[in-house]
Amino acid sequence: MNRIEPPIQKLVFFSKMEQDYDEEIAIHYHAFRPELHSLILADCLRNERFDKGLDIGSGTGQSSIALSAFCEQVIGIEPSAAMLNNAIAHPRVTYSGYDLVTIPLKNDEATIITFAGVLYYAKSQELLKEVSRVARSGAKVVIYDFEVLTAAILSSITNEQFLSVGTDYKHDVDLSGLDLTDFKLLQKQKEKTILGLNPEQLSHILLADSIQFHWLKQQFGKQDLHKKVMTALDTIAENNSIPVPADLYSTVYTYTG
Repeated sequence: MNRIEPPIQKLVFFSKMEQDYDEEIAIHYHAFRPELHSLILADCLRNERFDKGLDIGSGTGQSSIALSAFCEQVIGIEPSAAMLNNAIAHPRVTYSGYDLVTIPLKNDEATIITFAGVLYYAKSQELLKEVSRVARSGAKVVIYDFEVLTAAILSSITNEQFLSVGTDYKHDVDLSGLDLTDFKLLQKQKEKTILGLNPEQLSHILLADSIQFHWLKQQFGKQDLHKKVMTALDTIAENNSIPVPADLYSTVYTYTG
Protein backbone atom coordinates (compact mmCIF):
# COMPACT_ATOMS: atom_id res chain seq x y z
CA MET A 1 0.00 0.00 0.00
CA ASN A 2 1.33 3.38 -0.95
CA ARG A 3 0.90 5.95 1.80
CA ILE A 4 1.50 9.70 1.88
CA GLU A 5 1.37 11.29 5.31
CA PRO A 6 1.22 15.09 5.35
CA PRO A 7 0.30 16.64 8.72
CA ILE A 8 -3.30 15.95 9.75
CA GLN A 9 -4.90 19.05 11.25
CA LYS A 10 -8.10 19.06 13.27
CA LEU A 11 -10.35 21.74 11.84
CA VAL A 12 -13.68 22.62 13.38
CA PHE A 13 -16.03 21.55 10.60
CA PHE A 14 -14.65 17.98 10.57
CA SER A 15 -13.89 17.54 14.26
CA LYS A 16 -17.17 15.73 14.94
CA MET A 17 -16.29 13.07 12.37
CA GLU A 18 -12.88 12.52 13.91
CA GLN A 19 -14.48 12.14 17.34
CA ASP A 20 -16.92 9.58 15.93
CA TYR A 21 -14.18 7.33 14.57
CA ASP A 22 -11.61 6.64 17.24
CA GLU A 23 -9.16 3.74 17.09
CA GLU A 24 -11.44 1.15 18.67
CA ILE A 25 -14.37 1.94 16.39
CA ALA A 26 -12.04 2.09 13.38
CA ILE A 27 -11.03 -1.53 14.05
CA HIS A 28 -14.64 -2.66 13.65
CA TYR A 29 -15.04 -0.40 10.62
CA HIS A 30 -12.00 -2.09 9.09
CA ALA A 31 -13.09 -5.62 10.00
CA PHE A 32 -16.30 -5.66 7.96
CA ARG A 33 -18.34 -3.35 5.80
CA PRO A 34 -21.26 -4.59 3.68
CA GLU A 35 -20.68 -4.68 -0.07
CA LEU A 36 -22.81 -1.60 -0.62
CA HIS A 37 -20.17 0.82 -1.90
CA SER A 38 -19.71 -1.29 -5.02
CA LEU A 39 -23.45 -1.78 -5.47
CA ILE A 40 -24.19 1.95 -5.32
CA LEU A 41 -21.26 2.92 -7.57
CA ALA A 42 -22.22 0.30 -10.16
CA ASP A 43 -25.72 1.75 -10.27
CA CYS A 44 -24.39 5.31 -10.64
CA LEU A 45 -21.55 4.66 -13.09
CA ARG A 46 -22.64 1.58 -15.06
CA ASN A 47 -19.73 0.65 -17.37
CA GLU A 48 -17.85 3.98 -17.28
CA ARG A 49 -14.07 4.02 -16.82
CA PHE A 50 -11.94 6.82 -15.36
CA ASP A 51 -8.24 7.67 -15.28
CA LYS A 52 -7.82 9.19 -11.82
CA GLY A 53 -10.31 8.75 -9.02
CA LEU A 54 -10.37 10.83 -5.84
CA ASP A 55 -12.18 9.46 -2.79
CA ILE A 56 -12.64 12.20 -0.18
CA GLY A 57 -12.95 10.80 3.33
CA SER A 58 -11.70 7.34 2.44
CA GLY A 59 -11.94 5.87 5.95
CA THR A 60 -10.26 2.48 6.09
CA GLY A 61 -10.38 2.14 2.31
CA GLN A 62 -13.55 0.25 1.42
CA SER A 63 -14.94 3.16 -0.60
CA SER A 64 -11.60 3.74 -2.37
CA ILE A 65 -11.28 0.07 -3.26
CA ALA A 66 -14.85 0.05 -4.59
CA LEU A 67 -13.99 3.08 -6.73
CA SER A 68 -10.86 1.37 -8.08
CA ALA A 69 -13.08 -1.04 -10.04
CA PHE A 70 -13.88 1.93 -12.29
CA CYS A 71 -10.47 3.66 -12.32
CA GLU A 72 -6.89 3.15 -13.41
CA GLN A 73 -5.73 4.81 -10.18
CA VAL A 74 -7.41 6.06 -7.00
CA ILE A 75 -6.20 8.34 -4.23
CA GLY A 76 -8.14 8.14 -0.98
CA ILE A 77 -7.72 11.12 1.34
CA GLU A 78 -8.64 10.91 5.01
CA PRO A 79 -8.25 13.31 7.99
CA SER A 80 -8.48 10.62 10.69
CA ALA A 81 -5.19 9.03 11.74
CA ALA A 82 -7.12 6.11 13.27
CA MET A 83 -8.73 5.36 9.93
CA LEU A 84 -5.50 5.72 7.97
CA ASN A 85 -3.76 3.35 10.37
CA ASN A 86 -6.34 0.69 9.50
CA ALA A 87 -6.51 1.36 5.75
CA ILE A 88 -6.72 -1.72 3.51
CA ALA A 89 -3.94 -2.20 0.95
CA HIS A 90 -4.85 -2.30 -2.74
CA PRO A 91 -2.51 -2.10 -5.76
CA ARG A 92 -4.43 0.74 -7.45
CA VAL A 93 -5.17 2.77 -4.32
CA THR A 94 -2.90 5.30 -2.61
CA TYR A 95 -3.95 6.71 0.76
CA SER A 96 -3.11 10.20 1.91
CA GLY A 97 -3.62 12.32 4.97
CA TYR A 98 -5.85 15.32 4.40
CA ASP A 99 -5.44 18.64 6.20
CA LEU A 100 -9.03 19.66 5.36
CA VAL A 101 -7.79 22.68 3.45
CA THR A 102 -5.88 21.56 0.35
CA ILE A 103 -6.68 18.41 -1.60
CA PRO A 104 -3.29 16.80 -2.41
CA LEU A 105 -3.82 16.69 -6.18
CA LYS A 106 -2.76 18.90 -9.06
CA ASN A 107 -5.19 21.11 -10.95
CA ASP A 108 -7.50 19.29 -13.42
CA GLU A 109 -6.25 15.86 -12.30
CA ALA A 110 -9.31 13.93 -11.09
CA THR A 111 -11.81 12.47 -13.56
CA ILE A 112 -14.15 11.20 -10.84
CA ILE A 113 -14.58 12.36 -7.24
CA THR A 114 -16.55 10.48 -4.60
CA PHE A 115 -17.85 11.25 -1.13
CA ALA A 116 -18.99 8.09 0.67
CA GLY A 117 -20.80 8.99 3.87
CA VAL A 118 -18.70 12.07 4.60
CA LEU A 119 -20.24 15.11 2.90
CA TYR A 120 -22.51 15.83 5.87
CA TYR A 121 -19.38 16.56 7.94
CA ALA A 122 -17.39 18.35 5.25
CA LYS A 123 -19.87 20.30 3.12
CA SER A 124 -18.70 23.86 2.48
CA GLN A 125 -18.12 26.28 -0.37
CA GLU A 126 -14.39 26.12 0.39
CA LEU A 127 -14.35 22.37 -0.16
CA LEU A 128 -16.32 22.71 -3.39
CA LYS A 129 -13.78 25.27 -4.59
CA GLU A 130 -11.01 22.72 -4.03
CA VAL A 131 -13.06 20.05 -5.81
CA SER A 132 -13.39 22.45 -8.76
CA ARG A 133 -9.64 23.00 -8.77
CA VAL A 134 -8.66 19.34 -8.93
CA ALA A 135 -11.52 18.16 -11.17
CA ARG A 136 -11.03 17.85 -14.90
CA SER A 137 -13.81 19.31 -17.04
CA GLY A 138 -16.47 16.64 -17.43
CA ALA A 139 -15.50 14.85 -14.21
CA LYS A 140 -18.21 13.02 -12.31
CA VAL A 141 -18.90 13.84 -8.65
CA VAL A 142 -20.71 11.04 -6.81
CA ILE A 143 -22.09 11.60 -3.31
CA TYR A 144 -23.43 8.45 -1.71
CA ASP A 145 -24.25 6.84 1.59
CA PHE A 146 -26.18 3.97 3.08
CA GLU A 147 -28.05 3.41 6.30
CA VAL A 148 -28.16 -0.06 7.78
CA LEU A 149 -31.43 -0.07 9.73
CA THR A 150 -30.53 -1.73 13.01
CA ALA A 151 -32.79 -0.13 15.65
CA ALA A 152 -35.19 -3.10 15.80
CA ILE A 153 -32.28 -5.53 16.09
CA LEU A 154 -30.64 -3.54 18.89
CA SER A 155 -33.91 -3.45 20.80
CA SER A 156 -34.39 -7.19 20.25
CA ILE A 157 -31.00 -8.28 21.61
CA THR A 158 -31.07 -6.00 24.66
CA ASN A 159 -34.78 -5.87 25.56
CA GLU A 160 -34.35 -2.11 25.70
CA GLN A 161 -35.78 0.30 23.15
CA PHE A 162 -32.96 1.81 21.12
CA LEU A 163 -33.49 5.42 20.11
CA SER A 164 -30.81 7.11 18.03
CA VAL A 165 -30.64 10.53 19.62
CA GLY A 166 -28.10 13.32 19.67
CA THR A 167 -27.48 13.47 15.93
CA ASP A 168 -29.01 15.29 12.98
CA TYR A 169 -26.97 13.33 10.46
CA LYS A 170 -28.50 13.30 6.96
CA HIS A 171 -27.72 10.36 4.69
CA ASP A 172 -29.15 12.12 1.63
CA VAL A 173 -27.00 15.25 1.88
CA ASP A 174 -25.93 16.73 -1.46
CA LEU A 175 -24.40 19.97 -2.79
CA SER A 176 -27.63 21.97 -2.67
CA GLY A 177 -27.26 25.33 -0.99
CA LEU A 178 -23.79 25.89 -2.44
CA ASP A 179 -22.84 27.83 -5.57
CA LEU A 180 -23.19 25.17 -8.25
CA THR A 181 -22.41 27.35 -11.26
CA ASP A 182 -19.93 24.75 -12.62
CA PHE A 183 -21.88 21.66 -11.58
CA LYS A 184 -24.83 19.96 -13.27
CA LEU A 185 -27.09 17.56 -11.37
CA LEU A 186 -27.45 14.28 -13.26
CA GLN A 187 -29.40 12.10 -10.83
CA LYS A 188 -30.50 11.74 -7.22
CA GLN A 189 -32.10 8.57 -5.86
CA LYS A 190 -32.92 6.45 -2.85
CA GLU A 191 -33.23 2.67 -3.01
CA LYS A 192 -33.77 -0.17 -0.54
CA THR A 193 -32.09 -3.54 -0.12
CA ILE A 194 -31.93 -6.42 2.36
CA LEU A 195 -28.59 -7.68 3.68
CA GLY A 196 -28.08 -11.24 4.88
CA LEU A 197 -25.45 -10.97 7.63
CA ASN A 198 -24.01 -13.46 10.06
CA PRO A 199 -23.68 -12.48 13.76
CA GLU A 200 -19.99 -11.61 13.48
CA GLN A 201 -20.54 -9.33 10.48
CA LEU A 202 -23.51 -7.60 12.06
CA SER A 203 -21.65 -7.13 15.35
CA HIS A 204 -18.87 -5.30 13.48
CA ILE A 205 -21.44 -3.07 11.75
CA LEU A 206 -23.13 -2.21 15.05
CA LEU A 207 -19.84 -1.46 16.79
CA ALA A 208 -18.52 0.64 13.90
CA ASP A 209 -21.19 3.25 14.63
CA SER A 210 -20.22 5.52 17.50
CA ILE A 211 -23.73 5.94 18.93
CA GLN A 212 -24.49 2.22 18.76
CA PHE A 213 -21.04 1.36 20.13
CA HIS A 214 -21.50 3.45 23.25
CA TRP A 215 -25.08 2.29 23.75
CA LEU A 216 -24.07 -1.38 23.49
CA LYS A 217 -21.17 -0.74 25.87
CA GLN A 218 -23.70 0.52 28.41
CA GLN A 219 -25.83 -2.60 27.91
CA PHE A 220 -23.09 -5.26 27.91
CA GLY A 221 -20.03 -3.61 29.44
CA LYS A 222 -16.76 -2.92 27.63
CA GLN A 223 -15.06 -6.26 28.40
CA ASP A 224 -15.34 -8.67 25.44
CA LEU A 225 -18.01 -6.43 23.92
CA HIS A 226 -17.72 -7.85 20.40
CA LYS A 227 -18.12 -11.43 21.67
CA LYS A 228 -21.08 -10.49 23.86
CA VAL A 229 -22.85 -8.77 20.97
CA MET A 230 -22.18 -11.77 18.71
CA THR A 231 -23.63 -14.12 21.33
CA ALA A 232 -26.76 -11.98 21.60
CA LEU A 233 -27.13 -11.87 17.82
CA ASP A 234 -26.83 -15.66 17.66
CA THR A 235 -30.16 -15.88 19.49
CA ILE A 236 -32.03 -14.16 16.64
CA ALA A 237 -30.12 -15.68 13.72
CA GLU A 238 -31.64 -18.40 11.54
CA ASN A 239 -29.10 -20.66 9.81
CA ASN A 240 -26.39 -18.19 10.92
CA SER A 241 -28.05 -15.36 8.97
CA ILE A 242 -29.93 -12.23 10.00
CA PRO A 243 -31.90 -10.18 7.44
CA VAL A 244 -31.09 -6.49 7.85
CA PRO A 245 -32.77 -3.74 5.78
CA ALA A 246 -30.70 -0.90 4.37
CA ASP A 247 -31.44 2.35 2.55
CA LEU A 248 -29.10 3.43 -0.26
CA TYR A 249 -28.63 7.09 -1.22
CA SER A 250 -26.79 8.60 -4.17
CA THR A 251 -26.45 11.90 -6.02
CA VAL A 252 -24.40 12.38 -9.20
CA TYR A 253 -23.12 15.66 -10.65
CA THR A 254 -20.87 16.46 -13.57
CA TYR A 255 -18.29 19.23 -13.36
CA THR A 256 -18.67 21.60 -16.32
CA GLY A 257 -15.93 24.12 -15.52
